[in-house]
Amino acid sequence: MNILNVGYDSTNYYLIEQNHTRLLVDVGFPGTLPKLLAILKRKDVSLGDIDYLFNTHYHPDHAGLVQELKNKGVKHIVLQQQLASVPNLKTQVKPDSGFVEIRLQDSITLTVEESRSWLASIGMSGEMVFTPGHSDDSIALVLDEGIAFTGDFPHPMMVDESTAEIVQQGWDKLRSLNVSRIYPGHGPIARSIL
Repeated sequence: MNILNVGYDSTNYYLIEQNHTRLLVDVGFPGTLPKLLAILKRKDVSLGDIDYLFNTHYHPDHAGLVQELKNKGVKHIVLQQQLASVPNLKTQVKPDSGFVEIRLQDSITLTVEESRSWLASIGMSGEMVFTPGHSDDSIALVLDEGIAFTGDFPHPMMVDESTAEIVQQGWDKLRSLNVSRIYPGHGPIARSIL
């Protein structure tokens, strides 16, 4: 397995390659496609080499380019828990941002329960885990190698009382899946779990 950080503008986006499949976890702000293409070129990756796009949550810095990538042939994966958040994304961006509204008709829609078998069908071992706390639609991608791509899922010490219990449940779930490395949406990789 190969993991490349193709992020920019203080946000991490990860390209996972395993068994000849390339999955991009999160993608940038609206209007930043040239930045993504420049990063990919420096990493010797073409946009056409990316098979799938998964978003940990639907905020502009993690999902602003979804439809633009879909228009270029990248297949979009969305979890059922995220469906209500997708149309709300347009309310979070400025009208002149270049945002292209996401059309879900041709997206691959999964439940968290279906995620393990779907990932296996593309040659990856893992599952997607519902991790609300930062947002109601947060999903972590957990690979069986002990790696979790968590987006903006917060540290339990960084939340208020209203979300502390649900965030702790998310971390408990990640711990139960033997996660030992966290690839966050912002900041460095964490080599241990809480």
